[in-house]
Amino acid sequence: MSRIFGLLLLVALHLLATEHPLIEEYLQSENIWIQTYENHKRYEALLSEQEQLQHAIARHARLGDPVRHLQERATLLEAQIRIYEGLSRSFVDLIEESTPQPHEPAINLVRYLRGLPMAEFEQRYARFEALKEAHHEALAYLQTYQERVQAALDRSDDPGVHEALKALKAQIGEDRRYFELARTLLLKRDEVIAQKRRAIQSALDEYRNHDLMRLATGVGVVLGAALLAWLLRRTIRRFVLDEEQSLFWTKSVNLAAIVSVALFLVIFYIDNLLYALTFIGFIAAALTIVMKEAVLNLAAWSQLLIGSKIRIGDRILIYHEMQPIIGDVLQISPMRMTLYEEITHNSAAETKRAGRVIFVPNNFLFTRPIFNYTHDRMKTIYDLIQIELGYETNFQKARTIAEEAVDRYTHRHIEMARRQYEHLRERYAMRGKDLRPRIQFMTGGEAGGVSMYIWYVAPYREILSYRTDITLAVLERFRAEPDIHFMATGNTQKLK
Repeated sequence: MSRIFGLLLLVALHLLATEHPLIEEYLQSENIWIQTYENHKRYEALLSEQEQLQHAIARHARLGDPVRHLQERATLLEAQIRIYEGLSRSFVDLIEESTPQPHEPAINLVRYLRGLPMAEFEQRYARFEALKEAHHEALAYLQTYQERVQAALDRSDDPGVHEALKALKAQIGEDRRYFELARTLLLKRDEVIAQKRRAIQSALDEYRNHDLMRLATGVGVVLGAALLAWLLRRTIRRFVLDEEQSLFWTKSVNLAAIVSVALFLVIFYIDNLLYALTFIGFIAAALTIVMKEAVLNLAAWSQLLIGSKIRIGDRILIYHEMQPIIGDVLQISPMRMTLYEEITHNSAAETKRAGRVIFVPNNFLFTRPIFNYTHDRMKTIYDLIQIELGYETNFQKARTIAEEAVDRYTHRHIEMARRQYEHLRERYAMRGKDLRPRIQFMTGGEAGGVSMYIWYVAPYREILSYRTDITLAVLERFRAEPDIHFMATGNTQKLK
């Protein structure tokens, strides 16, 4: 009922607005509260007028009267309503827009150091304080305007103007009571803001005393681990003179530091220890499935670092898809070994190439046999020279000639090989080895004759050179003997 009375009064005041300036100027202010109230009242008046117009259109339609002019008016009214719909808002909306949000602000290290949580709150609170000040000014405006209307009433002699000013005074009184209700909302919101301020300060204190201290502890542990690892690496480089051992221990320190810091951070930042261990287990299982090759490479790398089965500088042979890979180890990284392909009997007889850099995954250590030429101080290996002889050959003489040739070139390496094997016996259960050259004969050779096998010990890096010298020496002596015949493509031949 009061809404209808207010709307009718607004229409009446509009009709009388030209009769007195106070009526025309009422609520014409830049104050945000006055503007909000004025826009809201105009919007409500337009809605009421639209409702009355719709009833009028329906009534005229039932009576068969023309309604076109009413429909045109309704269209214009709809356009006005859309305009004021965007401007209309209640006092509650106005207060909500200028009030700090009720949810807890996000606090992290950057925001904490820059003071953003409290700064954002103070910015919103400054807007709220400005709104309170504007409300105070709006109340003062209404009170002053009411006093001016009263003064005009006392001076007015026109009965029509007198009644309009009297109605305006009553409307101002009702508007003042409406604005007083908004003051109550502001006071209660002030209490909520004070609680919000205390909550933000409490959250900042908790972050400083708990999260920031945990972060500082984590950073301190990381920096301490890095410093300790740096000191250990410097100590290793200073006191461990062997380059390979120094590299091994340096990598071990780096790996231990990284793993220790990672485990510490996970356990430190996850309060539930059982949950942390479960989390680590799930992560490890997922990594094992998704990154199987990488995990195997890292596991093989750890085995290589700890077990010393293969070292930098060793010569190794690996078969991959029935093809030999032979070379000297240049580097052992977490993912792969880097080899340099040397000129060897295998590269000459099978691959026909040498001098390439080869990258071999570390997981080959688990999946393929690896032949190490130089394991645990070994510098010599057995090599074989095979010569095909005819059945008419004097085999005893051939044996003697071969033994003399081999002994001439390799006798100085036998003692060195014996010392190396003695060192291996300290580590492995090995029987004594007879390292003297061995000459063996077998029938059914590749050329259909008798195969002569010459086994001898030689340094692995010079094996091709010794093979060449021994082969030439044996062939020259055989050529000079009339009773030693070679076998080639099924026929016995005598070299001339």
